[in-house]
Amino acid sequence: MDQNRDTIIAKLRESGLDDVLYQPGDDKYDTRVASYWSLSPRLHPWAFVQPWDTDEVSKAVKAIVTTEYVKFALRGGDHTCYAGSNNIESGVTIDLSLLTKTSYNADTGIAHVLPGTRWTDVYDHEGREGLVGVGGFTSFIKNPVTRGGNMLGLENVTEDSVLLVMDIMVPDKEQEIASFLFVQAAIKDMEDYTKSIDGAVAFRYLSYCNGTENIKKMKDAAAKYDRTGVFQTRMPEGFKISKVKS
Repeated sequence: MDQNRDTIIAKLRESGLDDVLYQPGDDKYDTRVASYWSLSPRLHPWAFVQPWDTDEVSKAVKAIVTTEYVKFALRGGDHTCYAGSNNIESGVTIDLSLLTKTSYNADTGIAHVLPGTRWTDVYDHEGREGLVGVGGFTSFIKNPVTRGGNMLGLENVTEDSVLLVMDIMVPDKEQEIASFLFVQAAIKDMEDYTKSIDGAVAFRYLSYCNGTENIKKMKDAAAKYDRTGVFQTRMPEGFKISKVKS
């Protein structure tokens, strides 16, 4: 374990990342640990790498994936709150919180948001441009055909609407199955009620893009851009398309 840690630290330094590399004992290391808003992901990696640009991100990833047995985590805008989601204990955390630029291309109608950006920054920028719509995703609504189809299913929604989200935590698989049946029944009851008062909006949010076509599209993208499965095997936590049965 110590050998793997020493090897990757040396490689990161050789890659020219010494100025953005923080190890235990550094003040900036302690600052990065304490900066997580939730206590659960405040883990202690072998090191943090906090890149200033995409070139430094590339250098960090290349150093890690060319070092055998080294795992890593990616931290973006720091939304997720469970341990291992955006930090790691035995490995390297690439902290993208400095990559916060937001821009808008008026010709394509697409907003570009770097991974460290938080929604308040996006709303502030896009609000000044007069672009924030339902859920802040005006570009997805305005460009469904040119950008891959009906991404949010909101083209026909012209008025403010309410989106209800259910989040149920259970201790074991048996209760998970029972809870899923409960949620399905509750959703049906709510949909029936909204239809009865002529207030239904034909939109349902599906986390992680369920559906055969969407799964195939994500698997094709993973095969094209991550041919060796780095993000499927070197990052212990998070959604893994390789584990989804089509």
